[in-house]
Amino acid sequence: MAYALATTLDHAWGSFLVARVWLRVTGRLPFHMASFLDDAHRRGVLRQSGARYQFRHLLLQESLAGGASQLSVARALGTERQKKADAHQSEWHRHRVRLCVVTVAALFVLFMAFAARNTPVYHSGDRPKVIQACGPTGGGLIGQGAGDCIIYIAGYRWQVGPGGRASTTFTSPSRQRVLQFRDVDGEFSLVRPDGCADAVFEWQMTIDGRLMRSGEVRAAASRLDPPGAAPRQAKTIVVSVHRTDTAPCTATLHWDHPTVLHRGVLSSG
Repeated sequence: MAYALATTLDHAWGSFLVARVWLRVTGRLPFHMASFLDDAHRRGVLRQSGARYQFRHLLLQESLAGGASQLSVARALGTERQKKADAHQSEWHRHRVRLCVVTVAALFVLFMAFAARNTPVYHSGDRPKVIQACGPTGGGLIGQGAGDCIIYIAGYRWQVGPGGRASTTFTSPSRQRVLQFRDVDGEFSLVRPDGCADAVFEWQMTIDGRLMRSGEVRAAASRLDPPGAAPRQAKTIVVSVHRTDTAPCTATLHWDHPTVLHRGVLSSG
């Protein structure tokens, strides 16, 4: 968009179009300029030389220029004014191009800032408990409260007994058609470990059947493996958890701020 706008303004036709619109709006040029020039030519006031129109009568030219004695001075002053006007127009043109480029870049960055982080949505499997929060902004928008408070998904929780398992399938937001998938973010932790301090969870995350991340969560420490190779797009995200301890209590695993990360724009290929 910025390149097309800059190219148009840099072209003689683009500058002529802008000038014509401005002069029409300010009342200094007829709205139907071509018809006006054709009518003046037909009445003998103007003569046409290629694509240019000239006043037919020399006396009329001199009169409009301020008289024959002042014609040469007017031409000299007009040439100097034209040089200054051209220099000013060139400088203004550069400012306009910079402004257009900065505006488009700012809009693109703003779009990326809002589109690059999204919350995965529950699809099937063991349904986790949804933890909601209220704030000025949030990924995974699910509703709106009073005033400027936005209700968003702040986390998911699974309650698992000793030796139990849970598996949940999420869907990635539909924007992966536009942006390239990068990673899934968030932290896994135990909720209120004092009630089940010996609980140990192993979890893994698969993206469209491909193992992406895995880790182990304990009350005292947690371990997170580095992510695997990310696919270009992500349709389904499966989170599988397994309690490996045998403590006779029910433990809760919390996925804090579940986020799907994207980057860049996908190519047409």
